[in-house]
Amino acid sequence: VPTEDPTATPEPTATPKPTNTPKPTATPKPTNTPTPTPAVTYDRERTYPDNTYQKMPSDYFSNTWAPKGKIVEVTYDTKNHTAEDETIYQKSCLVYLPPCYDETDTETCYNIMYIMHGGGDSPKYYLGSPGESFSRIARMMDSMIEKGEMEPLIVCVGTYYTEYTGDATKNCLNFHLELMNDLIPAIESTYHTYAKDTSPEELKATRTHRAFSGFSMG
Repeated sequence: VPTEDPTATPEPTATPKPTNTPKPTATPKPTNTPTPTPAVTYDRERTYPDNTYQKMPSDYFSNTWAPKGKIVEVTYDTKNHTAEDETIYQKSCLVYLPPCYDETDTETCYNIMYIMHGGGDSPKYYLGSPGESFSRIARMMDSMIEKGEMEPLIVCVGTYYTEYTGDATKNCLNFHLELMNDLIPAIESTYHTYAKDTSPEELKATRTHRAFSGFSMG
């Protein structure tokens, strides 16, 4: 029976290769996904329980069923009210007269709105050119008056641009002087508004029949 040699050197055993232990991966933090903003439609329809406004029918801007008003160009004299210079300058504005306006009817009085355009624009931006109303805003007023949704009114669109200075910002700041001293007297002495005359006292007494609005810089 063979026996093991006690002097024999045992064969070395192979050293196991180290294994690559995968590093733990970091758990990603949850991200706040922004809520997408709903698309704004052209007519900007909104739903509110107390919203009394209605969508404007598209044919209000271009139709054949509403009588057309009239756009008139009016010129008037003005000056630089912030200087001692008495030089007179001539300016013009556009006036919308409703379809029912009758120059010979001195008994019917109309409310009036004065509008100021924005930077770089002119009265034509609102009312177009003299003649029958054809701009979208003028036709919209024609349609609303025909439907009984708005009382007939006179609309005057002026401008803050002047010949005596090119500083539009300064002109805007001082336009109220031209408005009160030149534009309102010129318009309301020509058309049938509630003012019997254009004295400061009468203009103050009829102030609830007069409004002013503007867009952007106006």
